[in-house]
Amino acid sequence: MRPPEATCDESGLFVDPFTQTFEISTDLCDYVTVRQPSLVALDPGDVVSIHAFHYEMSAPRPASHSWV
Repeated sequence: MRPPEATCDESGLFVDPFTQTFEISTDLCDYVTVRQPSLVALDPGDVVSIHAFHYEMSAPRPASHSWV
């Protein structure tokens, strides 16, 4: 579903080795899909939590996001 005009320079993606957080600089990467293999075995019915946050967002035109 990635739009053809989307751009993502890999220098806009960063993993902080101290906090183990993943950062996306949206001025360098305006569309990204990422995945992380589980570091532990999971069974059906297990609960997986993802903590996500962002700073105040602004854009020249409306945007949207989706969580899969």
